[in-house]
Amino acid sequence: MKPTAPASEPPRTLPVLLDRKGVSRIFGLTRVDVDRVFRALRVVSLDDSRKVYVRSADVERYIEESTTRPDQVRPIGRPAPAV
Repeated sequence: MKPTAPASEPPRTLPVLLDRKGVSRIFGLTRVDVDRVFRALRVVSLDDSRKVYVRSADVERYIEESTTRPDQVRPIGRPAPAV
């Protein structure tokens, strides 16, 4: 028997591709942070469309990699280039 989510919590199935509004709505990010996500990730651009998308799995991975533990020092700015 498969475990099910509580009735108050809808199943979490994300679309494969998300536009800026979708990233903001689903992940609760501000416009500035959505811009940072789009600059950091590879984007999907469909022919004859001005809209660009990111893969929801990439966004989840990016947020997970950007998450620090309470005992870690939060990095500020961009990492120094490798020498």
